[in-house]
Amino acid sequence: MPLGQTIRVRVAAPPTEARRLCTRLTRGGIPAELDDGSSRAEVLVAVDPGTDLTQFRGRVGWLVVLGTPGAAYFAAGADDVVMPGEPELLFRRLRAVLERLDLVSRVERLNERVTALEAGLADAAHDVRSPLQAVIGNAELLARDSSLTPAQRACAAACARQGVRAMQLAERILEAAKQRSRDVLAIGAVDLGGLVEAA
Repeated sequence: MPLGQTIRVRVAAPPTEARRLCTRLTRGGIPAELDDGSSRAEVLVAVDPGTDLTQFRGRVGWLVVLGTPGAAYFAAGADDVVMPGEPELLFRRLRAVLERLDLVSRVERLNERVTALEAGLADAAHDVRSPLQAVIGNAELLARDSSLTPAQRACAAACARQGVRAMQLAERILEAAKQRSRDVLAIGAVDLGGLVEAA
């Protein structure tokens, strides 16, 4: 996926300067658009915004200030500060932020997929257990049936052994799913009488 394909940088500056900076960023491979002052932004570049950055904090994931002095902007809550006249540095910092945000979103999506796959696998293992019990039980009965030939009883015993192995695999899958989704319990003393009276 190309850099910044899913994340657009917003630029907060006087209109002429904002359009110029958006054009430079977009031509440099970083999708950018003008900031409307109210929409949520993953990354926002503010040009000399003053030291009151509270207008950006609630709606911006990563705030890059283009201005000086850097210490005052960092103290006001900026995530990054770039000196004016350093376009290469601005591009490098924005690319690094976009790559980090892109990686974080990919990890989140992968974790969601893994969780869904584990849940599906646990459901499948649970659904397989009941039929396996029937297969194992019937195979064990056939293995003990004296009316069958020794070869047939051996086949039934082999079927029962394979069924037990499949059951053990299903149990291991279910146990792994339980361990992964296990919540930490807060264990402590409880006033049972007070709890019953409150209910």
